[in-house]
Amino acid sequence: MKNYIAGFLLAFTFTTVSATDLPKDIIPAAAVYHPEVELVFNFNSDFPESKALKWTAGQGAVFVEFLNKEKVKSFAVYKNGELIETYYGIDVNNLPTISKSHLNTKQSKHKVEKAYIIKEADGDEKFLVELNGTYDVMYSKDGYLLRYIK
Repeated sequence: MKNYIAGFLLAFTFTTVSATDLPKDIIPAAAVYHPEVELVFNFNSDFPESKALKWTAGQGAVFVEFLNKEKVKSFAVYKNGELIETYYGIDVNNLPTISKSHLNTKQSKHKVEKAYIIKEADGDEKFLVELNGTYDVMYSKDGYLLRYIK
């Protein structure tokens, strides 16, 4: 009896084929994993009232330019299908007072092109200010200078 079971298991082992061993034309298209479909689903779940304008892949991530529910151009960054951070366009007057003071004293020669609040997946927030003709500047959620970005 033990030999019979061992023989059956041995035969079963040799005849078992995983889905990755099957020729691609045998696997139904619906069974093939499509990460881009998952990414679109995740974006629509994360931002249900928003409209995606442009999808760009690069640097190991996917960048989605979209209009948020207030119709302000924003950006979402996904890595491996997960939302990493979101950039929401804001008016420079909405920056913390400390940030505005720094811009007025240290960067007065450079016009502010754009300002964003960055919301990370872990809940942390930062501000990014794009300046004309020089480095971008990143501030903490309290408005303190974090770094200059080339």
